[in-house]
Amino acid sequence: MPDLHQLASSAESGGGASTPEQIAEEESVDLEQVETARQWLGDHDPAQRIAGAQQLAAYPTPEAGRYLLEALRQDRVGKVRAAAAESLGYFDQPALPVYDALIAALNDPDEAVRFNAFSALQTLMDKLVDQPRLLARLQAKLKQTLKSKKLPADSRVAVDSYLQDQSP
Repeated sequence: MPDLHQLASSAESGGGASTPEQIAEEESVDLEQVETARQWLGDHDPAQRIAGAQQLAAYPTPEAGRYLLEALRQDRVGKVRAAAAESLGYFDQPALPVYDALIAALNDPDEAVRFNAFSALQTLMDKLVDQPRLLARLQAKLKQTLKSKKLPADSRVAVDSYLQDQSP
């Protein structure tokens, strides 16, 4: 199975300014790689679906985000959902549904999913220093989730600790 991340890195390491043709070619390769990873997410073998989720981290496009969200929300195997949650943490500016899905995943029955979702959420929220409104909104959602008393103990402890660290 090809390592899509390595393919992407080698395509980007050409050095110097890219021509419009090179940019178009790189975009085409990225689209092909995202499509290949999407196909892997639909495979019957959980290991292949995990590989697909991991490879999409190398291509943080809106399409990749949608595929990862679907895997996080719907895959029946916890390890696949955990890989999807982890991969979402590599996005620079994800769409709002990504944050919502990661917060929802704090209630997942699988401990690894909860751990990866919270880790990804922290990583993404740490990037929001220049977006204080969004950060405040997400922190309020976390507080609301904490108050619901429905979180598993490990998620409750992690969220509470995070929120306390964020308080001035």
